[in-house]
Order: sequence, then C-alpha cells, then structure tokens
Amino acid sequence: MRLSDHSITKLISYFINKGKEGEWWDFKQEWHNNIRDLIKDIICFANTVHDEDCYLIFGVSDDLKLTGMQQTRKKQADVIDTLSNLHFAGDNIPKIEVETVTFGGTELDVLKIFNTDRTPIYLKKPYGSMKQGCIYCRNGDKNTPDNGNAEISEIENLWRKRLGLTKPPLEYIIDRLQNKLEWNQHGD
Repeated sequence: MRLSDHSITKLISYFINKGKEGEWWDFKQEWHNNIRDLIKDIICFANTVHDEDCYLIFGVSDDLKLTGMQQTRKKQADVIDTLSNLHFAGDNIPKIEVETVTFGGTELDVLKIFNTDRTPIYLKKPYGSMKQGCIYCRNGDKNTPDNGNAEISEIENLWRKRLGLTKPPLEYIIDRLQNKLEWNQHGD
C-alpha cells in the first residue's frame, strides 16, 4: 500500500485496523504537554528509511478508541515556529502540516511529517533531552530513547537514503531529473 495515494480518512482507518502503532504512524490521545517531546517525535519520524510521509494522529487512545481531544491543541504555525528556531545540521528542518479531520464522528488532529531524502536530520545544539549530534529515528513503533543514539545500521541506512542508494537506479535518475534545482547548463 502506497500511503501517499490515499485520503487521510482512509489512512486513519487503515492505521486503526492494523491494531497497533507503526513506522509510519503513532496515536496520541492528546497533544504533547511538552513541545520538546513533540519535536522529538517529529525528528524521529523524519528519520525513517522508507519513502512515505508519517503521521501523528491526535484524539485516539492507546486502546485505539476515538476520544477526541479535551486539552489545548497545537496550531501548525506554533509547531513550525518552534522547528524554525532550532539549530538543525545543514539547516535540514523537518516539513510538517497539521490538518483537522472528522473521523467516525470525532474530530481528530493529524500532524503529517513529510518524507525527505535529507536524512539524517539532527540538531547542532541540544534541545530538551535531545543532544547535539545525536540521531534519533523511528524503528517500527519505537523511537530512539532520549539518552541514546540510533543504532549504527539505522544511521548507515539514513545516509544511504540521502545518497539515493536505497532506490533502484532508474527511480533515482527520475528523481534527480524532476529536481530542476540540481540542473546545470553546459554550453548550448
């Protein structure tokens, strides 16, 4: 299943029917009380080897019941502002989008973390419990621990993704051709 080919409501249904959290999605009953924890989740989802967008779905309990949200909700602008004020290596800031949807009669917030090939994404300065230079990633339904670093094999795979070594050669060439910013003109 290619996630990007489906509507957000179909994706939520698919995720809930899986009966668990996964490498592309996580359920939260409420928005994070601490913005630092939200930022870590975003960085972990941005650091995945697959080529899919990732989703934090707010308003779903741990037992996968639609609960909606009772506490203060975050606005997209607030999350983007926080991300833009951090110091990311190579200025590779995760791109996000927040959308509110009604699913099963319940209002849910969906934070989409856009796929990037600019991995690994990591901080040049510490933020909250995240250390500078440490690479945090999502592996299955788990994030790298606060006081840890991703496994070396995960870090190697993130660099392979950046270098285009995780795609078949033809797909890599097509991606490069579609990025006009990488084009150079030589002569006529």
